[in-house]
Amino acid sequence: MVDVVEVNSLRVMCDGGSSTLGHPRVFLTIKKEIREVVCPYCSRRYILKGFDKPSNHENSLKTVQEDSAKRKSPTGN
Repeated sequence: MVDVVEVNSLRVMCDGGSSTLGHPRVFLTIKKEIREVVCPYCSRRYILKGFDKPSNHENSLKTVQEDSAKRKSPTGN
């Protein structure tokens, strides 16, 4: 069974876990568009937590863009 680990960071470290038969420590980078990375040694999957929830900044930016588009529209809708 392959472990799946949810993480908050785009950069993770894997050393095979707490078993005595671990592997060399590797640092893996999660690409935002893919949202996960697999360790080449032990196949442990690291998945980015909350990837489907936009940040407050992204929500604010979307609202500003929508308001701007409404002001430019002749009907205001």
